[in-house]
Amino acid sequence: VDPPAGVESIHWVLLTTWPIGTFSAALRVIKSYAKRWVIEEYHKALKSGVGVEDSQLTSAQSLQALIGILAIVALRLLSLKLLNRGQPDEAVNPDAIGPEALLLLEKAYGKPEEGWTNGTLLLAVARLGGFKARKGDGSPGWKTIWKGWHKLMTMVEGVRLLKR
Repeated sequence: VDPPAGVESIHWVLLTTWPIGTFSAALRVIKSYAKRWVIEEYHKALKSGVGVEDSQLTSAQSLQALIGILAIVALRLLSLKLLNRGQPDEAVNPDAIGPEALLLLEKAYGKPEEGWTNGTLLLAVARLGGFKARKGDGSPGWKTIWKGWHKLMTMVEGVRLLKR
């Protein structure tokens, strides 16, 4: 819609096997297709992030149990990444990640001037995973987010054990 002068507009064609007899049916297809990106990001979190394919388990039962656990972790990491992308300046609820986690991140990197937001939280977690956070580094990838999250959760478990 309204391309720049001298540029031909793009006409998208979405192929589907679903019946398209009405506008609402077409809208259903478009809305479903729009969710594809989130699904692909989830699979990246599951594969590249938490490394579900790196498992050396051989029985179906063991693999199902592992995938059941890692699916939840991948969803948590995806949520963290999407909140950073969509609402980076929104304050983080300390109960959502846990006060121990925020305290550990503050000890490692100091408390952010703007407080803990979705953006500062993701950055701190990724830094724990080896992300350098230099100006030209772009956004952290799944592997550094996962490494940071894993390290943070291990440290949180250590703090909780010390409190016993």
